[in-house]
Amino acid sequence: MDHIFDQIKGTLEAGFPYAAIMLALSVPDICASLALPANANDGAQKKRYLRWYRENVLPRFDVLSDEDVWSLRCGVVHEGAFGNKDKTFDRVIFCGDGHQGIMSVHDSTINGVHYDRLLIIGATLFCEKIIESAFSWFEKNRGSPNVKANLWKLVGTYSEGIPPLIGGVTCVG
Repeated sequence: MDHIFDQIKGTLEAGFPYAAIMLALSVPDICASLALPANANDGAQKKRYLRWYRENVLPRFDVLSDEDVWSLRCGVVHEGAFGNKDKTFDRVIFCGDGHQGIMSVHDSTINGVHYDRLLIIGATLFCEKIIESAFSWFEKNRGSPNVKANLWKLVGTYSEGIPPLIGGVTCVG
Protein backbone atom coordinates (compact mmCIF):
# COMPACT_ATOMS: atom_id res chain seq x y z
CA MET A 1 0.00 0.00 0.00
CA ASP A 2 2.92 2.35 0.62
CA HIS A 3 3.57 2.59 -3.12
CA ILE A 4 0.02 3.89 -3.63
CA PHE A 5 0.45 6.45 -0.85
CA ASP A 6 3.79 7.49 -2.36
CA GLN A 7 2.13 7.96 -5.76
CA ILE A 8 -0.50 10.26 -4.23
CA LYS A 9 2.12 12.31 -2.37
CA GLY A 10 4.45 12.47 -5.37
CA THR A 11 1.66 13.56 -7.68
CA LEU A 12 0.72 16.37 -5.28
CA GLU A 13 4.37 17.43 -4.98
CA ALA A 14 4.69 17.48 -8.77
CA GLY A 15 1.76 19.91 -8.97
CA PHE A 16 -0.93 17.54 -10.23
CA PRO A 17 -3.69 17.70 -7.59
CA TYR A 18 -6.41 16.37 -9.92
CA ALA A 19 -4.51 13.12 -10.48
CA ALA A 20 -3.74 12.85 -6.75
CA ILE A 21 -7.41 13.36 -5.86
CA MET A 22 -8.48 10.71 -8.39
CA LEU A 23 -6.08 8.20 -6.87
CA ALA A 24 -7.03 9.16 -3.29
CA LEU A 25 -10.72 8.68 -4.12
CA SER A 26 -9.92 5.13 -5.27
CA VAL A 27 -8.19 4.15 -2.00
CA PRO A 28 -11.41 3.13 -0.20
CA ASP A 29 -12.21 0.84 -3.16
CA ILE A 30 -8.74 -0.66 -3.01
CA CYS A 31 -8.83 -1.31 0.74
CA ALA A 32 -12.38 -2.67 0.72
CA SER A 33 -11.44 -5.02 -2.14
CA LEU A 34 -8.37 -6.26 -0.29
CA ALA A 35 -10.64 -7.35 2.56
CA LEU A 36 -12.79 -9.57 0.32
CA PRO A 37 -12.22 -13.31 0.14
CA ALA A 38 -9.76 -14.10 -2.69
CA ASN A 39 -11.32 -13.96 -6.16
CA ALA A 40 -14.66 -12.86 -4.69
CA ASN A 41 -16.82 -10.15 -6.14
CA ASP A 42 -19.96 -9.55 -4.14
CA GLY A 43 -21.32 -7.00 -6.63
CA ALA A 44 -21.70 -4.47 -3.84
CA GLN A 45 -18.87 -2.06 -4.63
CA LYS A 46 -20.77 1.04 -3.49
CA LYS A 47 -21.83 -0.61 -0.24
CA ARG A 48 -18.23 -1.72 0.49
CA TYR A 49 -16.86 1.73 -0.34
CA LEU A 50 -19.37 3.55 1.87
CA ARG A 51 -18.82 1.18 4.78
CA TRP A 52 -15.02 1.40 4.53
CA TYR A 53 -15.11 5.20 4.34
CA ARG A 54 -17.53 5.44 7.30
CA GLU A 55 -15.44 3.14 9.47
CA ASN A 56 -11.99 4.44 8.55
CA VAL A 57 -12.08 8.02 7.29
CA LEU A 58 -15.10 9.67 8.96
CA PRO A 59 -13.63 9.34 12.48
CA ARG A 60 -10.61 11.39 11.28
CA PHE A 61 -12.25 13.67 8.73
CA ASP A 62 -15.96 14.33 8.98
CA VAL A 63 -16.23 17.20 6.48
CA LEU A 64 -17.51 14.97 3.69
CA SER A 65 -19.98 12.14 4.28
CA ASP A 66 -19.55 8.68 2.82
CA GLU A 67 -22.21 9.48 0.19
CA ASP A 68 -20.48 12.79 -0.65
CA VAL A 69 -17.17 11.05 -1.27
CA TRP A 70 -18.81 8.25 -3.28
CA SER A 71 -20.43 10.94 -5.43
CA LEU A 72 -17.07 12.69 -5.86
CA ARG A 73 -15.39 9.39 -6.74
CA CYS A 74 -18.00 8.59 -9.40
CA GLY A 75 -18.07 12.15 -10.72
CA VAL A 76 -14.30 12.56 -10.91
CA VAL A 77 -13.52 9.15 -12.39
CA HIS A 78 -16.45 8.85 -14.78
CA GLU A 79 -17.58 12.40 -15.55
CA GLY A 80 -14.73 14.75 -14.64
CA ALA A 81 -17.05 16.58 -12.22
CA PHE A 82 -16.67 17.67 -8.59
CA GLY A 83 -20.28 18.17 -7.62
CA ASN A 84 -23.75 16.75 -7.26
CA LYS A 85 -26.82 18.81 -6.37
CA ASP A 86 -28.32 15.83 -4.51
CA LYS A 87 -25.49 15.67 -1.94
CA THR A 88 -24.36 17.85 0.96
CA PHE A 89 -22.45 20.15 -1.41
CA ASP A 90 -23.44 21.01 -4.96
CA ARG A 91 -19.82 21.83 -5.75
CA VAL A 92 -16.48 20.90 -4.20
CA ILE A 93 -13.34 22.84 -5.06
CA PHE A 94 -9.95 21.39 -4.17
CA CYS A 95 -7.12 23.91 -3.88
CA GLY A 96 -3.42 23.25 -4.29
CA ASP A 97 -0.55 24.35 -2.07
CA GLY A 98 -1.23 27.49 -0.13
CA HIS A 99 -4.75 26.49 0.91
CA GLN A 100 -4.83 23.78 3.54
CA GLY A 101 -8.03 24.70 5.29
CA ILE A 102 -11.69 23.99 4.81
CA MET A 103 -14.31 26.59 3.93
CA SER A 104 -18.01 26.01 3.47
CA VAL A 105 -19.97 28.64 1.54
CA HIS A 106 -23.78 28.65 1.51
CA ASP A 107 -26.23 30.56 -0.69
CA SER A 108 -23.63 32.84 -2.24
CA THR A 109 -22.79 34.26 -5.64
CA ILE A 110 -19.11 34.26 -6.51
CA ASN A 111 -17.93 35.81 -9.78
CA GLY A 112 -21.48 35.69 -11.10
CA VAL A 113 -22.06 32.01 -10.25
CA HIS A 114 -24.58 31.11 -7.55
CA TYR A 115 -23.79 28.29 -5.13
CA ASP A 116 -26.27 26.85 -2.67
CA ARG A 117 -23.66 24.73 -0.91
CA LEU A 118 -19.98 25.05 -1.83
CA LEU A 119 -17.03 23.35 -0.12
CA ILE A 120 -13.47 24.58 -0.63
CA ILE A 121 -10.81 22.24 0.70
CA GLY A 122 -7.06 21.80 0.41
CA ALA A 123 -6.20 18.93 -1.94
CA THR A 124 -3.22 17.98 0.21
CA LEU A 125 -5.33 17.94 3.37
CA PHE A 126 -7.94 15.69 1.75
CA CYS A 127 -5.33 13.30 0.36
CA GLU A 128 -3.45 13.19 3.67
CA LYS A 129 -6.63 12.20 5.54
CA ILE A 130 -7.31 9.39 3.08
CA ILE A 131 -3.69 8.18 3.35
CA GLU A 132 -3.70 8.33 7.17
CA SER A 133 -6.94 6.36 7.31
CA ALA A 134 -5.81 3.74 4.81
CA PHE A 135 -2.39 3.37 6.43
CA SER A 136 -4.01 2.78 9.82
CA TRP A 137 -6.47 0.29 8.31
CA PHE A 138 -3.71 -1.56 6.50
CA GLU A 139 -1.53 -1.80 9.61
CA LYS A 140 -4.47 -3.40 11.46
CA ASN A 141 -5.46 -5.71 8.61
CA ARG A 142 -2.28 -6.65 6.75
CA GLY A 143 -2.15 -10.02 8.52
CA SER A 144 -5.73 -11.03 7.74
CA PRO A 145 -6.06 -14.04 5.43
CA ASN A 146 -8.12 -12.08 2.87
CA VAL A 147 -5.69 -9.16 2.68
CA LYS A 148 -2.71 -11.53 2.41
CA ALA A 149 -4.42 -13.46 -0.37
CA ASN A 150 -5.27 -10.31 -2.35
CA LEU A 151 -2.10 -8.22 -1.98
CA TRP A 152 -0.44 -9.77 -5.02
CA LYS A 153 -3.19 -8.26 -7.21
CA LEU A 154 -2.36 -4.65 -6.31
CA VAL A 155 -1.04 -2.58 -9.18
CA GLY A 156 2.56 -1.60 -8.60
CA THR A 157 5.25 0.55 -10.23
CA TYR A 158 8.46 -1.21 -11.22
CA SER A 159 11.26 1.24 -12.05
CA GLU A 160 13.45 -1.39 -13.74
CA GLY A 161 10.70 -3.29 -15.49
CA ILE A 162 9.31 -6.73 -14.67
CA PRO A 163 12.04 -9.28 -15.45
CA PRO A 164 12.17 -11.48 -17.41
CA LEU A 165 9.29 -9.98 -19.40
CA ILE A 166 10.39 -6.36 -19.67
CA GLY A 167 13.60 -4.70 -18.54
CA GLY A 168 15.14 -1.26 -18.41
CA VAL A 169 11.93 0.75 -18.43
CA THR A 170 9.44 1.75 -15.78
CA CYS A 171 6.32 -0.41 -15.84
CA VAL A 172 2.99 -0.26 -14.07
CA GLY A 173 1.29 -3.58 -13.60
